Amino acid sequence: MGKLRAGRPFAVLDLGTGYVKTLLIHRGPTGGWSVVGAGTVSYRRPRGATGKLIVSQLDAAEEALERAGSRALRLAGREVRPATCVVAIPSPPAETLLFRHEAARSPEAGPISRREALEIAAAAGSAATEAGQQSYSKRHRAGTPTWLGSNSRAASVDGRPVSSLEGMRGQVAAVELGVAAAGRSARRLVSWCDEQGMEPLLVSEPLWRARMLDRWTGHAVLDLGARRTHLAYRDARGSFRDLSVAVGGYHFTRYLSLAAGVSPSRAERLKIAYAAGRLDEPSQKQTRRLMQRALTSWLSRLTEALAQLHEVVPGRWLCCGGGASLPEMALLPGLIAGDSISRLDRYPVHQPLAPADLCRYLSPGPERIGPAHLVALALADWWLQLQRDPAARGQAVSLAESARLAGYEVDAGWLKL
Repeated sequence: MGKLRAGRPFAVLDLGTGYVKTLLIHRGPTGGWSVVGAGTVSYRRPRGATGKLIVSQLDAAEEALERAGSRALRLAGREVRPATCVVAIPSPPAETLLFRHEAARSPEAGPISRREALEIAAAAGSAATEAGQQSYSKRHRAGTPTWLGSNSRAASVDGRPVSSLEGMRGQVAAVELGVAAAGRSARRLVSWCDEQGMEPLLVSEPLWRARMLDRWTGHAVLDLGARRTHLAYRDARGSFRDLSVAVGGYHFTRYLSLAAGVSPSRAERLKIAYAAGRLDEPSQKQTRRLMQRALTSWLSRLTEALAQLHEVVPGRWLCCGGGASLPEMALLPGLIAGDSISRLDRYPVHQPLAPADLCRYLSPGPERIGPAHLVALALADWWLQLQRDPAARGQAVSLAESARLAGYEVDAGWLKL
């Protein structure tokens, strides 16, 4: 954190299922933070490598950092060397365990005081980290899990969701915490960051989705990645849910490739040009028809997964990811309403996320940011919040210490001033 306070630039790395995205962020003379470089590199994932960190992914990450550095040199006018790297690890290989901690109270007890609320939260953190470590050890006989943080808390009193325990009356106060960890992939990333001369900070990708849901209550987050689609939401009890479907933006590319008879790389360039409106009118119309068919096919996979749920999903959907830039996503509400309206709590509403929706501390920089970089941008904003908010940083330090006592590998020196 001392490096961050001194205004040293830092990098954010988003390890997607088909692309690796990197942002270089620097502190300006007025104290504002801005993105001075961005890089996106695709890589090929072999069969059977789902959920694993592979060599081609690390090679793509190194190339993405180089591209972001060259962009920063042209845009900022000088070389930018990041001192720290915030890495978003997708799920899998990151694993998240939801743990519910309940505290019984006397019927004669008054409202929950601030001290009691803090004690319940601390007990929930300790119990959740221990349960997560035990669950991880059962599935992975060898190796020690690496701590990736915890999801934001979901609290309830007597089964009623509340935003805070303090001041509430009831006999059973409950806190649900999601604990995230990874194994060999996390250790390889730490070694890789050390080789690049950067201090690593590894974060589970579901963490930022949980934080988004805390800020946007009553919404769901639809992250349309290259090969996977994630739908995160909170159920009626306030518990965090993360639905994953093995189909993403590459489905649109493959559909266009087969229908138009072009190579996948050519189809990907056509898809990007179409989303930006750079094709001529006849090509734009023909591509639009193909993309609408691909959207219907992609949504059928998602609605099949929704049909297996036993709870109602929020109808307001916040969309991000590379595929979210396609114009066809505007048709999403009508298609969802026709296929699975009974699974939603209201008529669907689609809202593409913008950088201003995610960031409180980043000021506009010279680099243009697209929907594919929103995950990295949200993680950068979260880290800046930790630097500026002593309460949030203290909570993160406390949870990291609980994880260390539970048997995790924890590197949280960057949290302490």
